[in-house]
Amino acid sequence: MHQLLDYLNEHRPLVYSIAASLLLGLLGLIGGIIFVVRMRPDALTKKPAKRKSGKRAAAIRIGRNILGWLLILAGIAMLVLPGPGLVVMLVGITLADFPGKRPLQLWILSRRHILGPINRLRKRFGREPLKVNGKTEKQK
Repeated sequence: MHQLLDYLNEHRPLVYSIAASLLLGLLGLIGGIIFVVRMRPDALTKKPAKRKSGKRAAAIRIGRNILGWLLILAGIAMLVLPGPGLVVMLVGITLADFPGKRPLQLWILSRRHILGPINRLRKRFGREPLKVNGKTEKQK
């Protein structure tokens, strides 16, 4: 036991980075689950509402875009580093505004191996399945 404590003390930066990776991975997983479960079932079938105007709405939109792009970059980095890269990238894509965002979201979520687990998770929390292009996974 003494040797293990000496090793951990000598390699403190490594221990901190492993702990940070595990914590970020857990937070990303929990955040992704909350995000997916709380989405409206028809969120991807309805056209987005018109944007509000004004200084406050613009500030929120700018902040959301900055956070979204930071999450996309962090997710890309996590593809080679420890962490939930794909989950973080998907949340970032949802937050950021860019041309072709809607078709990209629909394409990603229409994959059976992605939509199936999402809908099973939603069912576990008592939510209706997500509809992509007006259909649920079973209707395809």
